[in-house]
Amino acid sequence: MELARSYYSQDLYLDHQRMLVKMRKENLRNYVLNVRVKKMHHFKMIEKDRKFSVKIEASLIDYTVDTVTDKLIRGRRYEKGMISQTWIFIKDIKNEWVVVSIR
Repeated sequence: MELARSYYSQDLYLDHQRMLVKMRKENLRNYVLNVRVKKMHHFKMIEKDRKFSVKIEASLIDYTVDTVTDKLIRGRRYEKGMISQTWIFIKDIKNEWVVVSIR
C-alpha cells in the first residue's frame, strides 16, 4: 500500500488501510497477482480539469486465504479472472491526479 500511496486520495487510502487491518485481525490475506489491463474505456470528464472517470477491464489472479490454515477462502490461486471497475480520479491539493473511488 505504501508504494501506491501517492496515487490514492487520503480517504480512499485510509479506507483500504482499515480493510487490511480488519483482514489481518481475521487472519485473512488477499493476493492480487499478474494484473494485465486489457481495456480502458468510457472516459468521462465529470468536472472540467478536476475530475474524471474511466472504466478499466483487467485480467488477474485474485484470491484470499486464511493465514493460519492456508485454506482458500475466495477465488482461485492459479486461474486468472476478469474484472471491470470504474475508477474516479481527482486533482489533489498538489494538482496531481489521484484515485478517489473504485467501483
